[in-house]
Amino acid sequence: QGDSHVWSPLHWASSNEHSQLVEALLEAGANIHAVSISGAGYTHVAASSESTEILRIISKAGLSLTATDSLGLTPLHYACSSGSPGTVEFIL
Repeated sequence: QGDSHVWSPLHWASSNEHSQLVEALLEAGANIHAVSISGAGYTHVAASSESTEILRIISKAGLSLTATDSLGLTPLHYACSSGSPGTVEFIL
């Protein structure tokens, strides 16, 4: 279930680099296709949080690193905006 930001627990775990929690939520059957009110998925959140480990985990679970949000932005856009060369390199 989401909060007032329409973020699920998996969004919050992805944004705070809690890799073990992300893995536990995925194993528990969390909806991997949930998006925020802006259309941002977990890959977008992890990319903006500069977390390549979370990106690795959620892309392995089947999420696309080329998914777009409601503005047409991809996780690569989010990674560039956050100034994270390591995350950009991982996505590319």
